[in-house]
Amino acid sequence: MSLSVRSPSTPTTPTDRKYLLTGGLARCGVCGHRLVGAVKKFKNHSAPHLQRHPTAGGRGCTGTLLLAAETHVVTLLWAELDKPEFLDAVAADERKADPSPQHPRRSTAE
Repeated sequence: MSLSVRSPSTPTTPTDRKYLLTGGLARCGVCGHRLVGAVKKFKNHSAPHLQRHPTAGGRGCTGTLLLAAETHVVTLLWAELDKPEFLDAVAADERKADPSPQHPRRSTAE
């Protein structure tokens, strides 16, 4: 199962992305250029793949299966979102957005 926004089909507009990590979000660890998405054919099947394609200015120096890359990014994202520093920043931002004092709720028995 892929975490991609859409199936590997033609985008409906020029700005649509076939895959979440394309468009500059995923970069090559060797040359630093952006990775592009493509369906790579293997012996018995094909699968979405991120690669540093020569036609997009790269050297073809690296590539990875899209599912593996997306899974790794989601794991890192959840780890970052779970850090106390992030949770404190969100709480501080919420307090800034609603500066009104919080009043204790009245008991229904009163």
